[in-house]
Amino acid sequence: MVSAWAKTNRLVLGPWKVDDKSNEITAIPQLLALLDLQGCIVTIDAMGCQKDIAHTITQQGADYVLALQENHPTLYEDVTLFMQDTKAHNLGQVAYQCEETVDADHGRLEIRTYWMTSDIEWLGAKASWPHLQSVGMVESHREVGDHLAEETRSYLTSLPCDAPQFAKAVREHWGVENSLRSKRARVTHL
Repeated sequence: MVSAWAKTNRLVLGPWKVDDKSNEITAIPQLLALLDLQGCIVTIDAMGCQKDIAHTITQQGADYVLALQENHPTLYEDVTLFMQDTKAHNLGQVAYQCEETVDADHGRLEIRTYWMTSDIEWLGAKASWPHLQSVGMVESHREVGDHLAEETRSYLTSLPCDAPQFAKAVREHWGVENSLRSKRARVTHL
């Protein structure tokens, strides 16, 4: 099953049954085609990071924020290395934005740093992703008691470079994932 979560109205839309001989990659565009996405931001985890899904979203007048992982190994490595290098050694050569959030409660401290740039003319795959405008990276640092965890995630997005908007979209997506404990596309109105 795949479904969409309408964050503004706190509603599960769909759900859409995945055919027995299919998978989520083919079911997600079918579900999205049924929805009015005009003016929305659609976030999907790495399985949904597909050109056809990006096309379905942008054809309906929406934007996407797609998690990028090893399912696109070269693209993932290119974006991750570029963002890490920009963060560490930029020296004013790449225009980027950064946003940081800090959450602390019940003995837990989580610091997230969101990096984003639209300076992606170097990206060979740019032309093949519909309306791709920016790439982003999120670095999470989490402390719970003596336990420390760090994670880095990369993203493709049709949004222009706006780190606060990117941070909000990513954070709300993972809030839905954590609350509902299932894979869903998240739809937010702009």
